[in-house]
Amino acid sequence: MTTPVNLTGVPETMLMTLHNRANEARRPDTYLHDRDCVRIYDAIDFDYARTFGKPIDAHPMRSKIFDTAVKPWMKAHPGGTVVELASGLETGFQRCDDGRVNWVCVDLPEAIAVRERFLPPTERCRYIARSALDVTWMDEVDAARGLFVTAQGLLMYFPEDEVKRLLRAIMERFPGVEIMFDIVPSWFARRISKQGGLGKSTP
Repeated sequence: MTTPVNLTGVPETMLMTLHNRANEARRPDTYLHDRDCVRIYDAIDFDYARTFGKPIDAHPMRSKIFDTAVKPWMKAHPGGTVVELASGLETGFQRCDDGRVNWVCVDLPEAIAVRERFLPPTERCRYIARSALDVTWMDEVDAARGLFVTAQGLLMYFPEDEVKRLLRAIMERFPGVEIMFDIVPSWFARRISKQGGLGKSTP
């Protein structure tokens, strides 16, 4: 039984990245072993192919790169905290969990509402329904054992001054924090924003 999901604008990109990750994860020779991603993908009643076109490799590769950075950090900081800004339906916690890490997913309320339907929060994987730019999310983060903040597919949607303000706030609040994010050319970010976060890939 599938579940309808209604999202518009930027939050709908969470389905685009899910589309690309799941199609890689279900390959027999995949480099992204992610059963939860495939499970969620199959459970959502959505015409992925019509909306997004042919799957592309950018998003599963990005997830793999972030995993590769987070895992050794977790080993060096047992029981540390990873904050995932704009988590969407990303399953980084499920892929990387070592039984000790504390994970905090921060996203818009409508995105968190969808996430909770398929990935209920747990004691070590909590959700904060708030914009990443609303820095009050920092009040709910325990960085005593180290903090790693990730932002996948997020910062390109914000003006430069807001990005600087956010990064500065994180570094001032949490000395020693490690931050990892991806960027795209400004022209590409503008195109995606105008399309509401959507766009078919070329065949």
